[in-house]
Amino acid sequence: MKKVLIVSYYSPPLGTGGVNRAFKFAKYLPRFGWEPYVLTVKKVAYFQYDPEKEKEFSRIKHLRTESLDVARISYLLLRKNGRKTADLGTSPAIARLVRFFTPIDPKSPWIPFAYASGLRLIRRENIQLIFATSPPLSSNVVGMLLARRTGLPYVADFRDPFLDVYPPPTFLHRTLLDTAFRKIKARADAITAVTPAVVDALGLEEAHVIENGYDPDDMPVLSGKEGEKKGFTLAYAGSLLGREFSLLPLLEAISEMEGVSLLIVGKIGEEYRKFIEDPRLSSKVEFRGYLPHREALRLIGQADALWVTQEKKWSRNAVPSKLFEYVGLAKPILATVEGESEIANYIEKFRLGITVPPEKEAIKRALTELKRGEHKIDTSAVEHFNRRKQTERLASIFDGLLPPQASRS
Repeated sequence: MKKVLIVSYYSPPLGTGGVNRAFKFAKYLPRFGWEPYVLTVKKVAYFQYDPEKEKEFSRIKHLRTESLDVARISYLLLRKNGRKTADLGTSPAIARLVRFFTPIDPKSPWIPFAYASGLRLIRRENIQLIFATSPPLSSNVVGMLLARRTGLPYVADFRDPFLDVYPPPTFLHRTLLDTAFRKIKARADAITAVTPAVVDALGLEEAHVIENGYDPDDMPVLSGKEGEKKGFTLAYAGSLLGREFSLLPLLEAISEMEGVSLLIVGKIGEEYRKFIEDPRLSSKVEFRGYLPHREALRLIGQADALWVTQEKKWSRNAVPSKLFEYVGLAKPILATVEGESEIANYIEKFRLGITVPPEKEAIKRALTELKRGEHKIDTSAVEHFNRRKQTERLASIFDGLLPPQASRS
């Protein structure tokens, strides 16, 4: 079996969607002739911790390396003090300070450790190809440096338009970031990206688009009894920690509608909690907090429709990975986004549901339409976003970069 090194700073047990791309590729690559070795960081202060993902990831060959980034240091300091792990870098003031003193991104202090460990792993295991995924860009810096040193084929992957989403603090930082990105593109033998908009935003030209998707093993099997309920339920899975999300107009719309309720599975900001306590909403909104991935999918899978929104700081070119997991649940999607966006493009292209601006009256009209039950997910769209199919496409790209004899081994 051929061997690939996957460089990904983010990995389980981190519970956010950013870990799933590399993690699920690694899970399914052996089906297509590739044995993965994941290069990642040692335990850090996890914003969200998912023990189920950690258990599944333990079955994949991986190597955790040291780092001096703030998430790793937070873990070491807080663990020694007997406190629950929390990333000091989540404080806005500390985050700004860290960003100022890190040349490429806040994970830059991981680069020397990952490079040294990756080089030893490549030589010991006779790795044949390198795949690195960003953000952080530091992961692809490691992949690029390893490819330069070893001469191995190298595939650079980009999950979002990071140049728009994470603007550097100074001109010097921008210059360093642009230089690193330019060298990555020049050295890569192939580039993959999560959406056409990311390809355009980053100027990737010849990149292969492989979207995020859903793992069929994660999808719940819903019984008929679970589906027997009164009224119409809209559900959301994810964090909503500030006013940059369009939750308030959605709550206003639901407060004025009969027979419509909202289920939120994830972390929400304190100001949202206070709003939900309004007597008009308290009986219409169920809040379950953060739950392990599969349990969250089981809960929202019982809803009639699913909601997706976008943090205002994010570029219109970005698409949250939850959109593709929603497709796996085969439920219609309500998207509330401002102006043109890649989310709206996907909703329209694959006929996934309805897109409206984050305005109360527009949301009420959309919910009324969804209540009529006329929107059904196309089964071809469900199959398109299957992680197995996405991984098969990636393996095909890998095969094309090896000499003919090696690709058949």
